Amino acid sequence: MPEIHQGVAESKRAKFVFISWVGERVSAIKRAKVSVHKPSLQTVFANFALAVHGAVVDDLLEDKIRAALIKAGGANYSGNVMGH
Repeated sequence: MPEIHQGVAESKRAKFVFISWVGERVSAIKRAKVSVHKPSLQTVFANFALAVHGAVVDDLLEDKIRAALIKAGGANYSGNVMGH
């Protein structure tokens, strides 16, 4: 799982993103298998702040994921800077 650090200088913490990927050309049967097994994996990797599913490369752009993390995190202070 990718790790992204978020927060102001006084309070930084790592946030993990659970990413699942099923490309556009994957058959319906294989998509269904992913949807059945994904909850089990989310139980094993339970300490994530955000779950993202991708079907095209644009779904997994870093800027998009960072913005979603900030939104999911609640309070967003003006000094909120996210780095690697």
